Amino acid sequence: MTAAEACERNETTWSATVAVEPEETDVILIAEDEIAVRKVATRILERAGYTTIAVENGEEAVLQFRQNADRIALVLLDVVMPKLSGRDALEEIRRTHPEVPAIFCTGYDPNSSQIESATRAGVPIVSKPFDKDDLLDAVESAVHKPCPRRRGATKPSQAAPSQAAPPQAAPSQSALSQVDGAPADRSPTAGAVAAAAAAAREAEVCDCLDVEMLLDQCMGQRAFAEEIFNDFESGLATRIGELKYAVRTEALEEAATIAHSLKGAAGIIGAIRLQRVASELEAASQRGDPEAIVSLLNELVSEVFRFNNAGPSVRRKLRGKAVSQSGPADPIEI
Repeated sequence: MTAAEACERNETTWSATVAVEPEETDVILIAEDEIAVRKVATRILERAGYTTIAVENGEEAVLQFRQNADRIALVLLDVVMPKLSGRDALEEIRRTHPEVPAIFCTGYDPNSSQIESATRAGVPIVSKPFDKDDLLDAVESAVHKPCPRRRGATKPSQAAPSQAAPPQAAPSQSALSQVDGAPADRSPTAGAVAAAAAAAREAEVCDCLDVEMLLDQCMGQRAFAEEIFNDFESGLATRIGELKYAVRTEALEEAATIAHSLKGAAGIIGAIRLQRVASELEAASQRGDPEAIVSLLNELVSEVFRFNNAGPSVRRKLRGKAVSQSGPADPIEI
């Protein structure tokens, strides 16, 4: 074989490797409008050995399926998405490929009326936030074979050793008195003030976000958890703007959809308070209760500001550092 022939052969082999997935690798199409949810699902499935194609709405799901139908072994669809819902997307996909396996993922109660049609269609449902094992169990059942590389998730306690400083002692009475404006002769030491500030920041973080829940969703991967947190935080201003516009124009169905989407994303990252308010706003929008909608929208705006202010401390904690070293955040524009 000449050098030129060898070069040509190597180039051909390289091109084939890039263009064609190994036969044993199943391709899963993921359609989910929330970037945090989409990234978590993608990470879980790829770590289990699957190849993924991830899109953000039902229309893109139909398009990608048509372009890759011979490669796709399973479609994982959010029930509620913009442009085309998961149910409608699956109906369109099954016009030409009626046997393609599918799973719906949803933040709704699996017994609620919103996904009744999915239940009637016999499509299995996985709840959000995801439990890794529940998701992989559903995938294995749908494709009728085990995951290529299924393994246990790395729990937060098994992650890289934390560099966090040891817990500070509770502030003394004199420290608390100084915070409340006590006379100068009862002033605490600088260490006591710092301890009180650290305790306040820690409480703020715990109140806004369940860091351990986020790490669990991200399989103990701190850098990935911070990426998911940043994605969620950066989209909050847009969400609130969309909600305000929907409420102002009395587009309550749209308001309910946006609140539902926010609820799902907040659940993924462990923002429990935001998740609760978004859930209540969704319900108020569905029943058309204007007073409750306005009140809950105002409460949601307040929660977003609190969440944003806790952001620097959350990032330090995700990196395994003491939250006392972080400062306040610049408020986001809403």
